[in-house]
Amino acid sequence: MKEKIQPSSLNGRSQFIDTPLKLPTPPAIAMKILDTLLKTNFSSEDLAHLIEIDPALTIRILGYANSPFYLAANRNAGSVRRAIDVLGINAVRNIALSFSIVDALWDRGTGGFDYDSFWKESVIRASAASIFAAFTPCVPEDAFIVALLADVGKVLMFMARPDDYLTVQREVRGTGARDCDVERRMFTYDHQDIGSETLRSWGMPESIYQPVACHHSGSCKKENYADLRDVIQLADLTSKIYVSQASAQYMQRLCGLIKDKYSVNADDAYRIVDEVAPHAANILNSLDMPASQVRPYSALLQRANERLSDLHLEYDHLLRKFEEEKARAEMLERELREANERLIELVATDNLTGLRNSRYFHAQIQSEMLRAQRYAHKMALVMIDIDDFKRVNDTHGHLVGDMVLKSVAGLILGESRSGDTVARYGGEEFAVVLPETDLQHAAAFAERVRKTIEMVTVSIDKLKISVTVSLGVCVFDPAAHRLGKDDFIKAADKALYSSKKTGKNRLSIASY
Repeated sequence: MKEKIQPSSLNGRSQFIDTPLKLPTPPAIAMKILDTLLKTNFSSEDLAHLIEIDPALTIRILGYANSPFYLAANRNAGSVRRAIDVLGINAVRNIALSFSIVDALWDRGTGGFDYDSFWKESVIRASAASIFAAFTPCVPEDAFIVALLADVGKVLMFMARPDDYLTVQREVRGTGARDCDVERRMFTYDHQDIGSETLRSWGMPESIYQPVACHHSGSCKKENYADLRDVIQLADLTSKIYVSQASAQYMQRLCGLIKDKYSVNADDAYRIVDEVAPHAANILNSLDMPASQVRPYSALLQRANERLSDLHLEYDHLLRKFEEEKARAEMLERELREANERLIELVATDNLTGLRNSRYFHAQIQSEMLRAQRYAHKMALVMIDIDDFKRVNDTHGHLVGDMVLKSVAGLILGESRSGDTVARYGGEEFAVVLPETDLQHAAAFAERVRKTIEMVTVSIDKLKISVTVSLGVCVFDPAAHRLGKDDFIKAADKALYSSKKTGKNRLSIASY
């Protein structure tokens, strides 16, 4: 089921949002947790029992409670009840809700959105946030949850309008623009708005959904969340160090920010970033994701220094930046190549019917004739023309005529094989190239097309229009004929017009 969220309800940003968005309902386990919390006689035992019903959720809770961040304080937990003792009932409640949301919004199939990379980055950001929270009055569990769900709006926007959101991602990668800016231009709202409103509607506390609404912004609607917002922004930089090709650049920015804000020197900054890796790896393991990919940043640098031990670290950063720019250029080149391939496809396609156009047809028939000669195979050409089509246009107008053309094109395509070339030759005339086809099979194909079109009525509003077609069939036998491309087409066309002259709605075979 989907919950339809109208623009007026989106977190105080209604003046920017003019498109209704369908958002998913909370996952079943989240609903049960929320329902349990509303009971007046609710206890920690009730919450523990509810979580333990779901083995996967239990593993995730224990994975968080036993992460290095807590093991360092000898607060390890062997059960959900112990996890509640270690973390507190509210923290476990919110963590359980968060992980159930992650499961509900994690599509491990295809579709263009890289869910694995998205959630990997989210877990690293969450782990970093729980560590940076130690420098502030923020609760580590709240920091973890907000950072984990900070960008959940991106998943929701992809679910609502996948093609548009993939366009947003391509522009962000290609230009380096901020994703929020591109999202607002494309959707009139951004992932902060959608993520915050969805979490609010699902019953998450204000301390979670309010910081999500401003984690990329300079200010929060409620300034008591400013410290948490700053923590999330630092954690986001840290996650980029682990997942981005521009890791050196992000590390440099992080060092500057935490030095200014918390008086942390560069050596301590590197130590903090290293602490994120085992913390995130523990959570990724509980999510069945390969944690081996999250190596401490110092290990990444050590590998580089082993190759360039005689050079200063600054040179290593410059080299990494060069590699990052090269990778970005290769990515842009690949996207340009894909765009050119799509453009070539458009150039070869008839805009109205979606069939191949005349230019493509002429190139393809020449290619198939050469192939037939090379392998001594026969091939056939069927020319098809809609009977009395001018009367359809004159009686009902060209828009109706266009719809009839599209319908006939679809019927012809439906009778053809995957290796055949079906093209709009011009006007109301179509051509079908049949590789490795003799006269008997070509005539049978043409007759099927004729009967199919004759029996189908095209319905357009209250109109019901029936049309017929005349067809000409010509077979090229390289062992018997020395036809050129133009003569081959003329022979099929001549047979078509023979069908026109002798009564229409019939097929004729070309003679040489």
